Amino acid sequence: MAVRMAGRGVAAGFVALVALTGCNAQKALWQAGIPGVKTPLMVTRTVPIAGYLEVDLAGSGLHLDTFTPATADCAEVMRVETTVDYVASGPYGNFQRGDATCEAVGLGSLREWRDRRPSQTNVVMQPRAQAAFAVWHRDPDQIFLRGRFPLGGLLGFTGLDDTIAVVPNTPECQQPIHDGVATMQYSQNGPNPLVLLSGSGECPIRALVQPLPGSEVRRW
Repeated sequence: MAVRMAGRGVAAGFVALVALTGCNAQKALWQAGIPGVKTPLMVTRTVPIAGYLEVDLAGSGLHLDTFTPATADCAEVMRVETTVDYVASGPYGNFQRGDATCEAVGLGSLREWRDRRPSQTNVVMQPRAQAAFAVWHRDPDQIFLRGRFPLGGLLGFTGLDDTIAVVPNTPECQQPIHDGVATMQYSQNGPNPLVLLSGSGECPIRALVQPLPGSEVRRW
Protein backbone atom coordinates (compact mmCIF):
# COMPACT_ATOMS: atom_id res chain seq x y z
CA MET A 1 0.00 0.00 0.00
CA ALA A 2 2.82 2.42 0.89
CA VAL A 3 4.51 1.79 -2.46
CA ARG A 4 1.24 2.38 -4.27
CA MET A 5 0.67 5.66 -2.42
CA ALA A 6 4.24 6.81 -3.18
CA GLY A 7 3.70 6.07 -6.86
CA ARG A 8 0.48 8.04 -6.83
CA GLY A 9 2.30 10.94 -5.15
CA VAL A 10 4.98 10.99 -7.86
CA ALA A 11 2.35 10.86 -10.60
CA ALA A 12 0.35 13.66 -9.00
CA GLY A 13 3.48 15.75 -8.65
CA PHE A 14 4.33 15.22 -12.32
CA VAL A 15 0.83 16.22 -13.41
CA ALA A 16 1.14 19.40 -11.34
CA LEU A 17 4.52 20.19 -12.92
CA VAL A 18 3.10 19.75 -16.42
CA ALA A 19 0.30 22.17 -15.55
CA LEU A 20 2.75 24.74 -14.17
CA THR A 21 5.06 24.53 -17.20
CA GLY A 22 2.30 24.99 -19.75
CA CYS A 23 2.17 21.38 -20.95
CA ASN A 24 5.93 21.30 -21.66
CA ALA A 25 6.31 17.64 -20.76
CA GLN A 26 10.08 17.58 -21.35
CA LYS A 27 10.68 20.49 -19.00
CA ALA A 28 8.34 18.97 -16.42
CA LEU A 29 10.19 15.64 -16.61
CA TRP A 30 13.57 17.32 -16.10
CA GLN A 31 12.32 19.52 -13.26
CA ALA A 32 10.84 16.53 -11.46
CA GLY A 33 14.33 15.05 -11.05
CA ILE A 34 12.93 11.56 -10.40
CA PRO A 35 15.89 9.12 -10.24
CA GLY A 36 16.13 6.97 -13.35
CA VAL A 37 13.54 8.97 -15.32
CA LYS A 38 14.67 9.90 -18.85
CA THR A 39 14.11 13.26 -20.55
CA PRO A 40 14.72 13.30 -24.35
CA LEU A 41 16.66 16.36 -25.50
CA MET A 42 18.15 17.50 -28.79
CA VAL A 43 21.89 18.30 -28.90
CA THR A 44 22.18 21.68 -30.62
CA ARG A 45 25.84 22.54 -30.03
CA THR A 46 28.98 20.75 -28.84
CA VAL A 47 32.27 22.61 -28.37
CA PRO A 48 35.55 21.18 -27.01
CA ILE A 49 37.14 23.51 -24.46
CA ALA A 50 39.96 22.96 -21.94
CA GLY A 51 39.51 19.18 -21.81
CA TYR A 52 35.71 19.38 -21.62
CA LEU A 53 32.80 19.32 -24.03
CA GLU A 54 30.42 22.23 -23.53
CA VAL A 55 27.05 21.06 -24.80
CA ASP A 56 23.80 22.90 -25.44
CA LEU A 57 20.58 20.88 -25.39
CA ALA A 58 16.99 21.83 -26.15
CA GLY A 59 13.58 20.39 -25.42
CA SER A 60 10.03 21.68 -25.25
CA GLY A 61 10.32 24.80 -23.10
CA LEU A 62 13.78 23.78 -21.87
CA HIS A 63 17.32 24.81 -22.83
CA LEU A 64 20.29 23.38 -20.95
CA ASP A 65 24.02 24.01 -21.03
CA THR A 66 26.18 21.22 -19.61
CA PHE A 67 29.79 20.11 -19.37
CA THR A 68 31.15 16.59 -19.87
CA PRO A 69 34.67 15.18 -20.21
CA ALA A 70 35.99 15.35 -23.77
CA THR A 71 36.16 11.57 -24.10
CA ALA A 72 35.42 9.51 -27.18
CA ASP A 73 32.28 8.11 -25.52
CA CYS A 74 30.95 11.58 -24.69
CA ALA A 75 31.77 12.88 -28.18
CA GLU A 76 29.75 9.98 -29.61
CA VAL A 77 26.77 10.52 -27.30
CA MET A 78 26.76 14.32 -27.69
CA ARG A 79 26.73 14.52 -31.47
CA VAL A 80 25.02 17.65 -32.79
CA GLU A 81 21.47 17.22 -34.15
CA THR A 82 20.93 13.91 -32.39
CA THR A 83 18.54 13.12 -29.54
CA VAL A 84 19.91 12.00 -26.18
CA ASP A 85 18.19 10.96 -22.97
CA TYR A 86 18.99 12.93 -19.85
CA VAL A 87 18.81 10.52 -16.91
CA ALA A 88 18.39 11.89 -13.39
CA SER A 89 21.16 10.15 -11.44
CA GLY A 90 23.90 11.41 -9.15
CA PRO A 91 24.36 15.14 -8.57
CA TYR A 92 24.35 16.24 -12.23
CA GLY A 93 22.75 13.41 -14.20
CA ASN A 94 24.03 11.58 -17.25
CA PHE A 95 23.22 11.35 -20.94
CA GLN A 96 22.46 8.19 -22.89
CA ARG A 97 22.11 7.35 -26.54
CA GLY A 98 21.72 3.69 -27.37
CA ASP A 99 24.12 1.71 -25.19
CA ALA A 100 26.53 4.62 -24.69
CA THR A 101 26.52 6.82 -21.58
CA CYS A 102 28.19 10.14 -20.79
CA GLU A 103 28.33 11.57 -17.28
CA ALA A 104 27.83 15.28 -16.72
CA VAL A 105 30.55 16.83 -14.53
CA GLY A 106 28.93 20.09 -13.56
CA LEU A 107 26.02 22.50 -13.74
CA GLY A 108 25.40 24.92 -16.58
CA SER A 109 22.14 26.84 -16.96
CA LEU A 110 22.27 27.73 -13.27
CA ARG A 111 18.90 29.46 -13.34
CA GLU A 112 17.23 26.22 -14.40
CA TRP A 113 19.00 24.28 -11.63
CA ARG A 114 18.04 26.88 -9.04
CA ASP A 115 14.39 26.85 -10.12
CA ARG A 116 14.39 23.05 -10.08
CA ARG A 117 15.24 22.95 -6.37
CA PRO A 118 12.80 23.62 -3.52
CA SER A 119 12.73 27.22 -2.34
CA GLN A 120 15.72 27.96 -0.10
CA THR A 121 13.51 29.27 2.69
CA ASN A 122 16.13 28.54 5.34
CA VAL A 123 18.80 30.85 3.90
CA VAL A 124 19.15 34.60 3.61
CA MET A 125 17.63 35.87 0.37
CA GLN A 126 21.06 36.99 -0.91
CA PRO A 127 23.74 35.18 1.11
CA ARG A 128 27.36 36.13 0.47
CA ALA A 129 30.71 34.41 0.97
CA GLN A 130 34.29 34.97 -0.13
CA ALA A 131 35.50 33.13 -3.20
CA ALA A 132 39.21 32.65 -3.96
CA PHE A 133 40.52 31.47 -7.33
CA ALA A 134 42.99 31.70 -10.20
CA VAL A 135 42.57 31.65 -13.98
CA TRP A 136 42.51 28.08 -15.29
CA HIS A 137 41.61 28.76 -18.93
CA ARG A 138 40.89 31.91 -20.94
CA ASP A 139 39.48 32.48 -24.42
CA PRO A 140 37.78 35.48 -26.08
CA ASP A 141 34.32 34.45 -24.83
CA GLN A 142 34.75 33.01 -21.35
CA ILE A 143 37.19 32.34 -18.53
CA PHE A 144 37.51 29.28 -16.31
CA LEU A 145 38.36 30.19 -12.72
CA ARG A 146 39.52 27.39 -10.42
CA GLY A 147 39.32 27.69 -6.66
CA ARG A 148 36.85 27.92 -3.77
CA PHE A 149 33.25 28.91 -4.54
CA PRO A 150 31.42 28.19 -1.26
CA LEU A 151 27.83 29.02 -2.31
CA GLY A 152 27.62 26.44 -5.08
CA GLY A 153 26.04 24.00 -2.65
CA LEU A 154 22.82 26.04 -2.76
CA LEU A 155 22.42 24.76 -6.32
CA GLY A 156 23.36 21.18 -5.49
CA PHE A 157 26.98 21.44 -6.62
CA THR A 158 29.54 19.31 -4.76
CA GLY A 159 33.30 19.67 -4.20
CA LEU A 160 33.24 23.34 -3.20
CA ASP A 161 36.89 23.55 -2.15
CA ASP A 162 38.14 22.78 -5.67
CA THR A 163 35.74 24.02 -8.31
CA ILE A 164 35.88 25.55 -11.78
CA ALA A 165 33.53 28.50 -12.25
CA VAL A 166 32.89 29.63 -15.81
CA VAL A 167 32.43 33.39 -16.24
CA PRO A 168 32.10 35.60 -19.34
CA ASN A 169 35.16 37.46 -20.58
CA THR A 170 33.59 40.89 -20.00
CA PRO A 171 34.74 44.15 -18.35
CA GLU A 172 32.63 43.42 -15.23
CA CYS A 173 34.67 40.27 -14.61
CA GLN A 174 38.16 41.70 -15.04
CA GLN A 175 38.61 43.15 -11.54
CA PRO A 176 37.72 39.97 -9.59
CA ILE A 177 39.82 37.93 -12.03
CA HIS A 178 42.79 40.25 -11.45
CA ASP A 179 42.36 40.24 -7.66
CA GLY A 180 41.91 36.49 -7.32
CA VAL A 181 39.29 37.00 -4.60
CA ALA A 182 35.76 38.37 -4.67
CA THR A 183 32.49 38.37 -2.80
CA MET A 184 30.22 35.67 -4.17
CA GLN A 185 26.47 36.28 -3.95
CA TYR A 186 23.51 33.92 -4.37
CA SER A 187 20.08 35.20 -5.46
CA GLN A 188 16.82 33.25 -5.31
CA ASN A 189 15.33 35.43 -8.06
CA GLY A 190 16.52 36.96 -11.30
CA PRO A 191 18.53 35.60 -14.24
CA ASN A 192 21.86 35.07 -12.41
CA PRO A 193 21.73 32.84 -9.30
CA LEU A 194 25.47 33.26 -8.62
CA VAL A 195 27.62 36.34 -9.23
CA LEU A 196 31.01 37.72 -8.24
CA LEU A 197 30.75 41.31 -7.02
CA SER A 198 33.19 44.07 -7.91
CA GLY A 199 33.33 47.82 -8.29
CA SER A 200 32.63 47.34 -12.00
CA GLY A 201 29.35 45.53 -11.41
CA GLU A 202 28.24 41.92 -11.23
CA CYS A 203 30.22 39.15 -12.92
CA PRO A 204 27.73 36.30 -13.54
CA ILE A 205 28.84 32.71 -13.02
CA ARG A 206 27.62 30.72 -16.01
CA ALA A 207 28.52 27.24 -14.82
CA LEU A 208 30.13 25.24 -12.02
CA VAL A 209 32.30 22.33 -13.17
CA GLN A 210 34.31 19.63 -11.43
CA PRO A 211 38.05 19.62 -12.23
CA LEU A 212 39.13 16.73 -14.43
CA PRO A 213 40.83 13.78 -12.69
CA GLY A 214 44.60 14.16 -12.53
CA SER A 215 44.61 17.93 -13.06
CA GLU A 216 46.79 20.03 -10.78
CA VAL A 217 45.37 20.82 -7.34
CA ARG A 218 46.34 24.01 -5.54
CA ARG A 219 45.56 25.64 -2.20
CA TRP A 220 43.31 28.65 -2.52
